[in-house]
Formats: sequence, C-alpha cells, structure tokens
Amino acid sequence: MQVVKPATVVGGKANGGEARGVSMTAVLVCLAALGLAGHAAAQTNADRLYQQAVAQYNAGDYRGAIKNAEAAAQADPQHWQAWQVDGNARYALGDKQGALTVYQYSLRINPNNPQLKSFVDQLSGALQPTQAAKPATPTAVAASAAGKVSGVTGKGIKVGLNLATLTGKGADPDPGESKKSRMGFAVGGFLTYSLNNRWAIQPELLYSQKGVKYEQEVLGVPGVTFTNITNLTYLDIPILVKANIPMDGSFKPSVFLGPALGILLSAEQEIDFGGGKVAIDVKQFMSGIDFGLVFGAGATIPVAGGKVTFDIRYGLGLTTIDKQQAGETEAADTKNAVISVLVGYAF
Repeated sequence: MQVVKPATVVGGKANGGEARGVSMTAVLVCLAALGLAGHAAAQTNADRLYQQAVAQYNAGDYRGAIKNAEAAAQADPQHWQAWQVDGNARYALGDKQGALTVYQYSLRINPNNPQLKSFVDQLSGALQPTQAAKPATPTAVAASAAGKVSGVTGKGIKVGLNLATLTGKGADPDPGESKKSRMGFAVGGFLTYSLNNRWAIQPELLYSQKGVKYEQEVLGVPGVTFTNITNLTYLDIPILVKANIPMDGSFKPSVFLGPALGILLSAEQEIDFGGGKVAIDVKQFMSGIDFGLVFGAGATIPVAGGKVTFDIRYGLGLTTIDKQQAGETEAADTKNAVISVLVGYAF
C-alpha cells in the first residue's frame, strides 16, 4: 500500500514533504522572534519595576521596595540589581539573614561586584556567633551595596503660604508709617533629578504672590488708618541643589540652596483711605525680571503610591525690582524678601 504524506499549504498551494520542511522552519523562526520580543518586554518591565523599587528605598518605603524588587526579579530572574535592592530593603527592616540570602543570589548572577561581595563577607561573618565582625548600618548598605542612583526620582505639585516684604532704602517707610509683611500664597510643580543617593537637582515652577504693606494713622481722624499695599505676582523658577541627610526610617530630611528667576506677572498699588479703595497698575514702573537666591530645609514622608513633602524656605532678592525713573541717577534700591512654607505631593 502506498503511504501518502499529508499536505501542508504554503503560499496557497498544497505540497508534500518538502513544503512541510519549509513550514516548520518558518514556525521555528516565528517562535524565536516571539521569544526575543517577550524577553525584551520582560526586561523593560523589570527595569521599570526596579526603578520604582529604588525610588521607594530612597524614600524609606522598604516594604514597597521589596515588593517591586521581587516583581522585577520575577519578570527577569537575571536582573541582579533588583535582587540587590531587595537585599538592601530587607537589611533596613532588620531581616539580615534574608538580606544575606538575596545578596548571595545577586552575586551568583553578577560576581563582578566587589563592594557587595565585601559587605556580604562582613555580614556573613557577623551572623556567625564565632565571628566578631560588626555589620554595617543601613546607610552604609545604601552607599556601598546599592551604588549610585540617578535619574528622575520624583515629580509633583506643591502649595503653601508666603510671608513677603520688601527690603532696601527704596522700601523704607515714610515718617509715621509702619511697614508690615504681606500674606500671599504660592502654588506650582517640581521635578527631582537625583545625581546619587545624597545629591539631587530640583527645578520648580511656582506662581507666587509677594509685596508689602504700609499703614499710617490719618491725622485728625481717630481710628482711621491709611493703608498702602503693594501686590506683586511672579512666576518663579528656582533651580535647587538638594542634599539629602542620611537617616534611618521613613522620615527623609534635606537641605537645599539655589538661584531663582522671577518673571513679573502683575504689579498693583492698592490704597485704602479708610473707606474708599483705589487700585493702580504700577507694572510699568517695575522691572520685569527678578533674580534671587533660595535656601531652606525640608523632608519627605512616604505614603501609599507616593511621598508627602514639606519645606520652609527663604527667598532673598538680589536685584532691585524698581525701574530707574526720569530724573533719577539710579533705580531705587528695592528687593523682594519672602518666607515660604510649602506642602506637596510627589508621584
């Protein structure tokens, strides 16, 4: 009896055994391509989860860091950095044995990591009762085992209050006047770019109300006060250099310093004669650009899905905000000065 091979359709025609060979080759090529594509997708997902784990570790959210590091390692079991961050977070939580196990797995994948190997040797000896080696602190783990962390580690919004005034001879009160601070608000966004575990650059964009208030009693009219308020609004662009202060736990303090550019949006003189108010646009008499220096301190606290931030800062004006007027040899010396308290949320 003659055995007839089943036909395989290739290019719309039925062929015998030779066509079957061509079809199987095509199938193998397609499977290989799908495998490579799947591996690339897994690698991308693992890198994304790893970056999230690093950000959570830096914010003190160690349990969240473990969760994302394990997910990254599950997506790509050869991702040694994910295993390493997993170990860092476990050590910070006090699980030294668990950290050691994870560190050793990371070293099996990437043995060319002398800093981690040195720490693992020290930790392994410390966990043995016969050894007297003292393990490093979680801060040391972050510095030696985690390596440098760079890139965008936070972005978000912030809002707060300004306590503003003007300084310089041009802002001195007239005889009988008293100068007071003007209360305003500030709102905007920020982006944090970490250079490593300690240093970061944070540009911000803030709508900010500034100015000053003068009061004077009206002569001969008891209880009536003449009020003169300078209302200034700026689009402030500070570029801050942040130094994170190493500290165990979820509370992460920092200090910062940097230049700031202010773009004048509006300027108004509000005069109250004790019952009647007059508002005068004085933007034409003001400089459109203000340069200053911002410095202060703040902290972040991790919450579900992000971080709450708060800071207190001082904005020191470095250039006069008045324009030189006709008949004047130079512009009046008037500078902004603002104390701000801001609260924000970082994603």
